[in-house]
Amino acid sequence: MNSESELQVHRVQVASPSLSQQGEEPHSTGAVTLLHRRLRGRYPIALGLASILGAAGVIAGYTSTVPQYTSEGMVQILPTIQRTLYRTEENETPPLFESFVSAQATFLQSPRVLDKAVEDRKLLEVGWPPGIRGRSKLRRCISVNYRRGSQVITIQATLDDPKQAEQAVNAIIGAYREIYGEVGGTEIQARETALGHRRDSLDSQLKLKRDLILQEGARFGTDELDEISKVRLNDLLDLERQVGQQEQLIAQMESNAAPDDEQADTGADLSVEHLATLDAELGQLLSQREELDAQIKMAQRFGPRHMQTKRLEEDRKVIDARVESRYALIRSWVENGTAIAPGATPVLTETSLPQAKALLARMKESQTALQEEVLRVGQARLQINALKEESETIQNRLAETNQALEQISVERQNIQQGRITPIFGDLPGQPSKDRRLQLAALGGMAGAGFGIGLVLLVGLLKPSYRYLDEIEEAETLVPVLGTLPNLNSKDDDLESLATLSVHHLRNMLTMQSRPRKKGGTAFMVTSARPGDGKTSLAVALGMSFAAQGSTVLMIDADLIGHGLTPTMRMDGKVGLRQVAGSGSLEDFVFHSRITNLSVMPAGLSSRNGVQQNGHTQSGAAVEAEHLATERMQELLDEARSRYDVILVDTGPLMGSLEANVLATVVDRVVLTVPRGQDPRLLRAALGRLRSIGANCAGLVFNRATASDLRSSMSTISFHSQSMRSNGEAGPESSAESRHALVRAILMSGQAPDAKDTKSTK
Repeated sequence: MNSESELQVHRVQVASPSLSQQGEEPHSTGAVTLLHRRLRGRYPIALGLASILGAAGVIAGYTSTVPQYTSEGMVQILPTIQRTLYRTEENETPPLFESFVSAQATFLQSPRVLDKAVEDRKLLEVGWPPGIRGRSKLRRCISVNYRRGSQVITIQATLDDPKQAEQAVNAIIGAYREIYGEVGGTEIQARETALGHRRDSLDSQLKLKRDLILQEGARFGTDELDEISKVRLNDLLDLERQVGQQEQLIAQMESNAAPDDEQADTGADLSVEHLATLDAELGQLLSQREELDAQIKMAQRFGPRHMQTKRLEEDRKVIDARVESRYALIRSWVENGTAIAPGATPVLTETSLPQAKALLARMKESQTALQEEVLRVGQARLQINALKEESETIQNRLAETNQALEQISVERQNIQQGRITPIFGDLPGQPSKDRRLQLAALGGMAGAGFGIGLVLLVGLLKPSYRYLDEIEEAETLVPVLGTLPNLNSKDDDLESLATLSVHHLRNMLTMQSRPRKKGGTAFMVTSARPGDGKTSLAVALGMSFAAQGSTVLMIDADLIGHGLTPTMRMDGKVGLRQVAGSGSLEDFVFHSRITNLSVMPAGLSSRNGVQQNGHTQSGAAVEAEHLATERMQELLDEARSRYDVILVDTGPLMGSLEANVLATVVDRVVLTVPRGQDPRLLRAALGRLRSIGANCAGLVFNRATASDLRSSMSTISFHSQSMRSNGEAGPESSAESRHALVRAILMSGQAPDAKDTKSTK
């Protein structure tokens, strides 16, 4: 090892021996850490955008509103009104006074009041729009507040013009007072008019009832028909009793003239009507019951609950009981053969049966006429009594109406004054609400937050590793071996740091490699996707190992991209494709211009003939899909016996077959992670290595920023001597200039004469 290029390493990270025992779950990070990662490196853009949008938000917030002025008026609702003489509904406290006040608060916002207020002259003079626009504006700016249990309703108008606010409140109160006074006066007049109509109607009804009473009474000479009805009813009862006696007499006369068997049949009749012909008392009870039935029938026109109807029904029950008792007694006499004397003496003494029947016919005619008279008198009496009751009711209503008219006449002035006491609004002197400063602050914060949020959104939508510490925190089980800078810019300092980084990485790999009994160590340099800088890293490591004195073999195992072959100017030469099929290793290895550094190109594909010792061989090439693990193991074992370090450059791990085959046979796998790579892709690559049982030496963070590079170098101390003293740098070839990292190593390392001949080792 060249002492002038030696790096003294004090603190290092050692990789786990195998990914089979490693996890790939990232550390849980807090929200602040996550936000910082997404904004890191974008802070200038975020702050600039936040400043611009914040200033725009301040201006927009300050100009988005204007100061508001509030004018306030009140309406007091009195619970009572002063009275002159009478207590009326208007001057007493309403039963639901709170509901009344609440209704007035609603009335203040009614469409009628708003329409009336918009027509106010003073309101129009201060620039208030007329018509529907003015009404809509008035509805929006007016608020009516009422606190439960209070007598005061507050009216507020909030506008950006103090004069308009004042006039809006006053217009509402004025319109309400005008309409309320109009309604109050109209209600009093309407009520008085209604009471006058009611009085006239009751007068007419009372006169009509009295005329009907006179008409009914004129037929009988008086309107007091109770006595006449009673006399006519008694006459009817006497006549009915006489008819019964005459019928009894005729029945006796017929029974005396009938044969004995007919007499036996007559004596066997035990009905109550037949027994009544034999017993005068039973006949009289039946007559009284019929009289009560007639009276009940006439009284039913007043209804079943009328007092007279109920009294007659009670009398009917008493007569029924007496009839049942007498009937039971007479029937027992007849059944026992006891002689029954007639209950009364017949009115006439003629003994001729025809004469008795003729007299009975005349008596029944008189009975019928008397029944009609009794019914006519009874109906007239009932009608007159009903008319009198109706007249009395109308008279009472008429007195109530006259009393109400008297109260209105006396209390009119107090009622018209009403319960309402308006207090108009005044001109507001200062704003009641000025939110310009608050909105400006909110607008500024919103604009600044939006600017930062846009930058943050970009970082969240495109998650990637952009700094070294992100990888170190995210994948702690897989060490970060080192960092490589972004050498797109011509910066000598970055090239110096790149040189130191490569040599540091070389030392890390050297210390990780366990001492073998014999032979060198095989490293595979790969990445998760193409274009991540793995080939440049492999070439730089090969040069670094060669610079320290180790014999190095670089194998281009990327059979698709084969970037190592043109970089080392090995185009058109046989290589891995041919040796993988058959042949000795040394037949396909070529010396480079750099001392101790040999190269095995990717080789010629099977489509082309293979030039070997001046002869063309065809069909000897092996493509990536035909690579055998056993053959690769044999080749690497042979390479270990001849070289100290074997560096295998493969295709991307997630997109090539040869990388998966070679990862299982090399000693260590070095995974290149460029700045900006998606974390999911890295986790997938590590998962692939773990699944196939490969040994991962660690990660190399490529294209890092200068700050990340210096941060990684802060743990390393090295001699100040430049590694350019290791040898004389040869002129850069066109192939070597393709990679800035290779150029930096070439400028710092030795470049002996290039040899294109095959190795003779």
